[in-house]
Amino acid sequence: MDKSIGALWIQTGEKGEYYTGNIEINGTKHSIIIFKNSYKKDNQPDFRIYEKKKVEKQEDTGVFADGDLPF
Repeated sequence: MDKSIGALWIQTGEKGEYYTGNIEINGTKHSIIIFKNSYKKDNQPDFRIYEKKKVEKQEDTGVFADGDLPF
């Protein structure tokens, strides 16, 4: 029996459907996002796969940097 290496979920955005999920390669988990290739020509792929990078949250100190004023 084959072991699954990941899973995908269908998401809907402003430009249509895309897929998000995780795959595990050599014991390392990768978060991925997959978009349909809207510029497809003859020998080009149907979908493009990208690795999702985690975005670190900045701690809210209540202090604004120049140009980040809330008004």
